[in-house]
Amino acid sequence: MYALAPESIRASATSPRRILSGLSRTLSGSSLSKGAISTSGKMDRVLAVLQAGDQAPDFELRDQNGDPIKLSDLKGQTLVLYFYPRADTPGCTTQACGVRDRRAEYEAAGARVIGISPDSVDAEKKFADKFDLDFTLLADADHAVAERYGTWVEKSMYGKKYMGVQRATFIVGPDGKVAQVFPKVSPKTHDDVVLKALDELTAA
Repeated sequence: MYALAPESIRASATSPRRILSGLSRTLSGSSLSKGAISTSGKMDRVLAVLQAGDQAPDFELRDQNGDPIKLSDLKGQTLVLYFYPRADTPGCTTQACGVRDRRAEYEAAGARVIGISPDSVDAEKKFADKFDLDFTLLADADHAVAERYGTWVEKSMYGKKYMGVQRATFIVGPDGKVAQVFPKVSPKTHDDVVLKALDELTAA
């Protein structure tokens, strides 16, 4: 069931048309793969997370050095796209440093790792420089790519709901299709899980 925004159903008892109108606006465009959730009075469309076999949506974002990276230009490579909530926060630092420390294992598996977060290019640059992150970090400041991959979700902290990135990883095959999805990953075990999956995909 899709969550209905309180704003959509808030109306006086003498205004049934306003209630129906609000419900219509909330449910408009919804399907099995998307829904409407209200946060801070704003309607946000939330897409379902991609599944194995789906075509990985193309995108172009700037990396920590300000250089444009387009997914379709990387076709033919095995990619590990991991979405993380925010640069230079504890969990995201643990995850990024894990990728850095095990880069040789990813290379041996024939995979290129790319991190994506709703940060600015400057924030990604500072993050990479601070922790010597020698792999690609992409700035998805308007979270448009996160939305297309289904990782822009409603979250809750201390009883307050807000929209943010759910930590998730996608293995994209050389054909440009999603080979495997990890919709919720732990920063501490991320590399073990992904590297094991890469080995299994290679052996298949």
